[in-house]
Amino acid sequence: MATLKQFKTGTTARKSTDEGALPVLEFKIDDDEYKTLSPKSSQLAYLIAAGSDSRNEADQVAGVLDFMEQVLDPTSRRRLRKRLLDSADKLELENVVDLMEWMIEQWGARPPTSAGGS
Repeated sequence: MATLKQFKTGTTARKSTDEGALPVLEFKIDDDEYKTLSPKSSQLAYLIAAGSDSRNEADQVAGVLDFMEQVLDPTSRRRLRKRLLDSADKLELENVVDLMEWMIEQWGARPPTSAGGS
């Protein structure tokens, strides 16, 4: 019978005030203010993998939107989602990709290839 190897995570979730944590970012889109949470390294790795040239465009777009959903604080997440789904709002996916690339640069990682780039 095979032995089941068990792995354990930390005892508490990492906080933005912990040593080595990535900073919380604040920014504005038009007149709306937004704030991020401090992302985990696994979230950044997921985003970089989602932006890989080996992924199709739909998967890259989904990766960007998933990442934004996870790193924005709850109020900012709701505001961004509402704006993206409002057909009268001028906020487009291209703006979100630019924002995401800025966020990655601020956190010191290499931004992935844009979903619409060639």
